[in-house]
Amino acid sequence: MDFDIELELHRRPDIDSAVGLAATRLRTLLVSARNGITHDHRPAEGLRHAVQTLAPTDAPPWTLDATELWNRIEWTERVGAAPVLFEARAPVPMALTGHEAARFAAAVARFIADHLRTPVSFAVLPGSGPWLMRGEDGKRHVRLCFPTRALAGPDSPDGVLDRSGVGSGFGGRLPMMMNHHLAKHFVRTLTTEVMRLGNSTPRPAPVPPAVLPSVATAGMDVEERMRHTDLDVLRAISRVGKRIPPDAAPPSPVRPGAAVDPERYPLVTRLRKEAPRGMDIIELRDFEQAMDLSIEVEDALRDVTDQDRERIATELSHERLQSHILDHRHLLDEARRRRGRLFDELQDLGKQSGLLLFLAGRFHAAALVRAEKARELDRAKAHVKELKGAIHRLQTQLHRAQVEKTSRENELVQSRARLKFRIRALSGNDPRVLTHLTGIADDAQRAQLKACMDVPSKPAVPTGTTGNDESEGKSGPPSHPAPPGSRQRARVG
Repeated sequence: MDFDIELELHRRPDIDSAVGLAATRLRTLLVSARNGITHDHRPAEGLRHAVQTLAPTDAPPWTLDATELWNRIEWTERVGAAPVLFEARAPVPMALTGHEAARFAAAVARFIADHLRTPVSFAVLPGSGPWLMRGEDGKRHVRLCFPTRALAGPDSPDGVLDRSGVGSGFGGRLPMMMNHHLAKHFVRTLTTEVMRLGNSTPRPAPVPPAVLPSVATAGMDVEERMRHTDLDVLRAISRVGKRIPPDAAPPSPVRPGAAVDPERYPLVTRLRKEAPRGMDIIELRDFEQAMDLSIEVEDALRDVTDQDRERIATELSHERLQSHILDHRHLLDEARRRRGRLFDELQDLGKQSGLLLFLAGRFHAAALVRAEKARELDRAKAHVKELKGAIHRLQTQLHRAQVEKTSRENELVQSRARLKFRIRALSGNDPRVLTHLTGIADDAQRAQLKACMDVPSKPAVPTGTTGNDESEGKSGPPSHPAPPGSRQRARVG
């Protein structure tokens, strides 16, 4: 099974507290001591689950009580939208029963508590619903909520001060709050531990080959039939109906129902994870077609976002080159003025006669003064020449940047056209998948999707016209036919 670990940071809501946020995420009942509000987010009576809290071995007793723990966190965080909790989600192996799943969840919580030195509240939740919200993967998973602060060490028993100026028992923020590389490293470490715990659990017995349909297993040996899944059975059934040989290659570049690369297709991976369960054969076939179209949409969307990012970088480089050219032209004007001033001074020195010249309060030899001025004039001329060469090189680079900018814009237009075509195909197949894809995309991808989904509005009717066919002089029946007998009454009158 896949051991995909999700880590998410939650801040205190504007109209709620840390206690209400923890009760919402864990689907439990917690009472806020600050305002006396009871946060009851427990599911239906038949779907109740147990919420437990674990802490490091040397932690104080209040860390084992979920109500007191999250009330302390609410009282500790004095900023309005402060980060109050991390939420981690890990899948539960399908072979585990209720007690075994609880032990598995406790082992994961114990690892987090000892690794980060922080209390952890956890519960085993079943996923449900046709289109699941964020964090619900449609099957059992362990949801673990822990504070963004570690417990205070032995050197500082009281830790940071809370709202009342008393020690809260918590220390500073977790290091991964300020460094996303540490957060990624923690996710990898937690994934390794979850995989170790999951692989140590017993596996379900394999399905005997006799339960597979004969139409899908014809011509296969026993070992090959055991490797096939329900999606392979579905494709075999569809091939029999279309008279396609069983060994024919699939038309799409990615095999339908096959596991796609989550790093290359993160949106499609999440779509498949959050897809509705319990579909019949026809719905499953339509869903696989929608997934194939979603792969094409994500490929086109990745090209559009990458080219748009490169276009923005090219435009910034173009603007910087223009700014550099303006700066160099200003320096060139200053160098030219200095060169002219030195040339005039040298001409004036040439008109003066005598062996000594009065210069800056002193008398200097006339030949030495003229030689120094000549050297300064040569340096000024060289500076002007150097600035001219630099401006010429910058103008050449600016021309290349303009050509690259135009090329990027043309490629972006073509990529958007391809993305629009694939979006139209996916919308015609299953608009719900397109809506869900738009919801889970990031801001840049969502902006590109919405830009390609804009439908041109109908032209407005010009002022003074009624839109009637008879008023426009066109043939055909009128838009509002007259009631029976009205034309005869008009003739008689």
